[in-house]
Amino acid sequence: MNCLSILALVVLLAGCSDSVAAGDTSPGGTAGGEVVDGGSGGAGRGGAAGAGQGGGGAGPIGGAGGLGGSGPGGGGGPAGCQDDADGDGAISTLCGGADLLDDDASVHPGAAELCNGRDDDCDGEVDEGCPCEPGARRYCYPLGLSHLTLARGSCAPGIQGCGLSGWGPCDGAAAPSMERCDDQDNDCDGVVDGHGDALLDCRPACTPRAEVCDGLDDDCDGDVSDEPCSIDEQRACYTGPTATRNVGQCHDGVQEQVGEFLGQCEEERKPTFEICNGLDDDCDGTTDEGYVVSCGIGSCRVTMPACAGGDPQTCTPGTPRAETCNGLDDDCDGLIDDGPNGPAVFYADRDSDGFGDAANTMTACSAPAGWVSTGTDCDDSAAAVHP
Repeated sequence: MNCLSILALVVLLAGCSDSVAAGDTSPGGTAGGEVVDGGSGGAGRGGAAGAGQGGGGAGPIGGAGGLGGSGPGGGGGPAGCQDDADGDGAISTLCGGADLLDDDASVHPGAAELCNGRDDDCDGEVDEGCPCEPGARRYCYPLGLSHLTLARGSCAPGIQGCGLSGWGPCDGAAAPSMERCDDQDNDCDGVVDGHGDALLDCRPACTPRAEVCDGLDDDCDGDVSDEPCSIDEQRACYTGPTATRNVGQCHDGVQEQVGEFLGQCEEERKPTFEICNGLDDDCDGTTDEGYVVSCGIGSCRVTMPACAGGDPQTCTPGTPRAETCNGLDDDCDGLIDDGPNGPAVFYADRDSDGFGDAANTMTACSAPAGWVSTGTDCDDSAAAVHP
């Protein structure tokens, strides 16, 4: 082969594209765990001819590279990590979010805080802003009604309970109604079958005349027999709610009959507000009920009866204890899991090499499976790559 042929061969080989002798490796699979095989390697380049006079011939063309190795499989999430198991749009604390209870869609950051003894809005406080203690009960009277009518005539208080949104409706209250001719004080103004200051005449129209002892309101002034009269008969009477008659402190009065007319019910005892005195003031069959008192905060909060044996009780808060990381305010300072033993930051360790991804964090009292306390892994998909 002459020098010109050798030179042409060298130029031809130099124009070939470079290829590596070993096969290329395709990137690894996605985080879902799919594995993709590497592609085949290209042919190697032959060696160049010797440049000097009498140099050796050109080297042979390199053989094709072998198949590339499989790329590493993508790492899955940490064990037990489901971003939003309850579908409320908030990420679970196990996955680095702030949803404290990921199996209940009503508990998540931004949720309405209810009076239920738990942290619904995940802000570290329980039942903040709640006007009452869940389960508490108290006596009530409908808004807008004059308390001058309470426990007078047919009027009686109701019971109000503390529910999820605070104090509930006033149940069982008896409010004033239109006065009727029924021997009851329907409008609770203190007058039976009366209306305001004027007596409701449940008989034919009254024409005033001289008062005589006949059991009638002869002079139409609202009083029967202004002059002393002999009493023909007395009988028991009661103008309070029927279910309260002769219950607790409630008892009958006396009604006098003069002639054909019955007078007012005197000396009866009707329901009043329950007070702490060892008596059944509201005549419902229970003594000193409906009184509770709460004191303290956090784990020191105590709810107890405010009355026992007719005596008011003093509420004493519980004893604070050392704060531990348990979702409670153990030391009763109004803060949950504060102090040196509070929650720590953990990092997702998908490749289980003991080093986590600094961009994938969560805060918890202890590291769940798949999370570590060191976040210095620069490639959390390759177990062989770490500090």
